[in-house]
Amino acid sequence: MGSVLLQLLATLLLALAAHPTRAHEDTFLRIAHDGEILGFPQEYGKLRVQIDYTETRDIRSVQFTGKGFSIKLRPCLLKRLKGINTVIATGSWYHDLEQHPAYVHLDFMQVPPSMENPQGIGVGVSFPPSTASCSWRNAM
Repeated sequence: MGSVLLQLLATLLLALAAHPTRAHEDTFLRIAHDGEILGFPQEYGKLRVQIDYTETRDIRSVQFTGKGFSIKLRPCLLKRLKGINTVIATGSWYHDLEQHPAYVHLDFMQVPPSMENPQGIGVGVSFPPSTASCSWRNAM
């Protein structure tokens, strides 16, 4: 009886470890000086982000453009982007696209990640590069 239970447990653990979402991690992307997002597959076309800062590093506007669309962040979200020290770009396109679309994610960081605070403090915005929509979350 014990060996059957161990075999069942080993099979379950192997299945969980092999599941594709368990191994998924976003890929870090680079934002060039002209706003082009580098590192995303060319099949999605050129992706750009234009970020306009005030002198105090508050963000006035964010525009994300791609093949056939342009998204501007609304004032209700822009008012959360105060004192931004850095913008971290990541993305994913190599997961099951039927479950979740490809996306570019921008973290607008007020406090960048560190050893003491691995997540940092900021606001994250995700853009699917094939549609004109976005979603956001607080990163704390």
